[in-house]
Amino acid sequence: MRFLIIYSKPICYNSLEMFTSVLSDSLRKLGHEVDNMISFDRVDRLEPFFDKVYDRIIDFNSNLPTMKLEDGTSVLSHLKGEFYNYLLDHPLYHHRPLSAEVEQNVICVDRKHVDYIKKYYPHIKNVLFIPIGRMPSEPLKIKKIRGRSIPVLFTGTYTSSRWAQAKLSVCHPALADEIMAIYENMRDDSTLEMADALIKYTKEVLKIEIPQDRVAEFAHTHFLADVFAAAQARDCVIRGLLKAGIPVTVCGGGWDEFETTEKDLLTILPAMDYAESLELCYDAKICLNVMPHFTDGIHDRVLNAMSHGAVSLTDSTPYLRENFDDNKHLILYNLENLDEIPTIIKEYLTDDEAMQRIVDAAKYQVERSFTWEELIRNSDLVKE
Repeated sequence: MRFLIIYSKPICYNSLEMFTSVLSDSLRKLGHEVDNMISFDRVDRLEPFFDKVYDRIIDFNSNLPTMKLEDGTSVLSHLKGEFYNYLLDHPLYHHRPLSAEVEQNVICVDRKHVDYIKKYYPHIKNVLFIPIGRMPSEPLKIKKIRGRSIPVLFTGTYTSSRWAQAKLSVCHPALADEIMAIYENMRDDSTLEMADALIKYTKEVLKIEIPQDRVAEFAHTHFLADVFAAAQARDCVIRGLLKAGIPVTVCGGGWDEFETTEKDLLTILPAMDYAESLELCYDAKICLNVMPHFTDGIHDRVLNAMSHGAVSLTDSTPYLRENFDDNKHLILYNLENLDEIPTIIKEYLTDDEAMQRIVDAAKYQVERSFTWEELIRNSDLVKE
């Protein structure tokens, strides 16, 4: 098959640069022909590809469905091939391109996201579930657990209450109140999906029922509730570890605004490129993950920990439980029972041999089933 892989925007610590590169290399290893291009959402860079025919055209978090030429025609109408918008986060953040009246397919990293697309965007032609595969590691850099110096590592952005208040302050007061109420419902029930929390609130408090064809629009309007819920979970987990006396290293934007009395236990590294942050995993004993409301999928932090020789500690999802065994391939925790996390970590940090057994089992599992090649080979993406 012939693929066009588009690198359209530098986001998330330049992670897309690496994703597009690894995806392209993996497709080539599977015997497919791959062209690459950098568009940065500029139509003129796409024009040389208008006359070429592809089986699949893939762009991550794409704006292409909304882009038009000067004559008013859709850019996608000039690209010859099945277009796939590979969404790296919840579809509610991509309402505008998903609503565009163009033919498109979607790839999701969570099975609940697939259900959301099928329910609220019925015009989407096809929806696939393909998690982000593990990033390649260098075997010679992988040290035993005993030789690693970072007890617990978390890579990701911190969202402060100050930032949240600033965002709310520019919202209409009624909208701000709704966002906070929906956020509080999600905070109190970590299993609650954004759309369900929205429907619950409007039905019970506003006494109205949102038509199904308007739910996605309302979810997008109230997206800050999802942002706040994910940020609150992240904050609680890190704060709980510090209060329990566990040293934590964090890497990402915003952490300078994290307020704590246990600052001597918190090591804040500056934000760095995705590829650079992966280098930290070689020296971490435990890589912490807090899902950004992926309630039935897997985050690349989990797989990258495994492929770089660290123990993955993550909140659980049905997909994770189907593919990995707790305390064998990784360590699972429940956001509804945060008090158990410090106890679990303390026990493992005193037992290098137990952690090494997890690392060894995880390495085998991830290399067998969660490389990009395997995930793609077993998907409908490469089926005629």
